[in-house]
Amino acid sequence: CSICGRKLTAVREGPLETLSVKFDRLAEEMGGQARDSLGEYAIDVPYKNWVVSLVQSFASTEPPSPGYARIVAEYITNDGFTFEVRRRGFVRRLFNRGAIQVGDAEIDREFAITGSDANKVKQLFANVKIRDLLRAQPSIHLRVKDREHLFGAIKIIPVAGDVVPLYFEERSAISDAERLRGLVQLFREILDRLVVLGSASEDHPGMKEFHDGARGRPDDADAHFRRGAANQGFGQSDRAMRDFDTVLQLNPDHAYAYFHRGLL
Repeated sequence: CSICGRKLTAVREGPLETLSVKFDRLAEEMGGQARDSLGEYAIDVPYKNWVVSLVQSFASTEPPSPGYARIVAEYITNDGFTFEVRRRGFVRRLFNRGAIQVGDAEIDREFAITGSDANKVKQLFANVKIRDLLRAQPSIHLRVKDREHLFGAIKIIPVAGDVVPLYFEERSAISDAERLRGLVQLFREILDRLVVLGSASEDHPGMKEFHDGARGRPDDADAHFRRGAANQGFGQSDRAMRDFDTVLQLNPDHAYAYFHRGLL
């Protein structure tokens, strides 16, 4: 690899050059942006106000590595809800300790699902599209990942208003384009379902600091203006209009609020 100097080998279907072409095509099909850096190949797929990022590291012989696949989409949690789902192996099917039964015999048999709110887990996995996309995956470990501090020694449980990652990881690269498309679609369906359940904000994750500023300083016209400008930049015109109206209530002489409001 000219980027990282590693000696790369075939991964399931072909060498890195073949896979690179495949992932370029996959990025184009999904409306994403391909990028590679430090031996990783990635596709960033915009979806509404989120970005689903697929990152692959391919197998190599020097140093030995099987590669890996990760998919991440950050969102603002409204309630701190977390869940985790794994496909069971043969031994795990014999035990059901701690798993939440979602009411679908095949899903309950084939997957171990846990979460911070059992009722919300059942509502999440009641979605037929999510269940079908799960069934199509030969292996899966998908979760809302806790924040980690001190090299992972301390887990920080998410709370309302935090930016959290919906996170998938597999300990080898995935070259099956159809499977990757299914995983990205699974992320889309879960994000939409979390919004319906009230657990995820539709806002871009980058809005968190502007929300914090406006909520922490409710009488500060500039704090509301900054949030309005951010909403405007993210294409949230209605929300931006409400923010600029608040600015003008707090400071009727705020010229920038008048200007930006006029652009909506």
